[in-house]
Amino acid sequence: MSLYFIIPYIAAVFCGALAVLVLFRDHRSFVHRVFAAGMITLALEAVLIGLSIQAQLAETVIQWQRVRLVVGGFIPPIWLLFALSFTRENYRASLERMKWLLVSCFAIPLVLGMALNKGLIRGVALSDSLVWIIGLGWPGHLLQVFGLLTIVIVLMGLERTLRASRGHMRWQIKFMVVGLGSLFAVRIYTGGQTVLFR
Repeated sequence: MSLYFIIPYIAAVFCGALAVLVLFRDHRSFVHRVFAAGMITLALEAVLIGLSIQAQLAETVIQWQRVRLVVGGFIPPIWLLFALSFTRENYRASLERMKWLLVSCFAIPLVLGMALNKGLIRGVALSDSLVWIIGLGWPGHLLQVFGLLTIVIVLMGLERTLRASRGHMRWQIKFMVVGLGSLFAVRIYTGGQTVLFR
């Protein structure tokens, strides 16, 4: 088995281990539970990517990619929930102000991913280099656009949190903000490529 097949599973193990570590540290904290949910969702997406890479048949690739698109659609809303509650003493008020945004951010992937699941992918083809090329249908395209817009809102929330912090607090949270910012910058790049080339 090549390293190309193993990398998604390694990523899933690290994401899952980080989620368990955070929950072990303080499972009663709302922010820790949301962070763990985000990491578990990233781990699940990585496993689905690994299963798609290993698939031999086009039908199997389509099946795994549909599930991955649905799971991936919930990643930005979970991290938006995290960004709105991270380092905020009165996070409940922040969540209350943004409740309609949060409801719509969780409802859109539910509708596009679950109700219109058959239309997420319009087909797959095997390229000359034996790589699966996956064509998105209009629900899959809308799900990708929605994900990009939500990620931009997440990054705005994290930037606002970092800007509002001072002194020792800024030192404590900057690595989290830089790490999540890097993760979502990569997702913006790959999501942008997916939206442009479908």
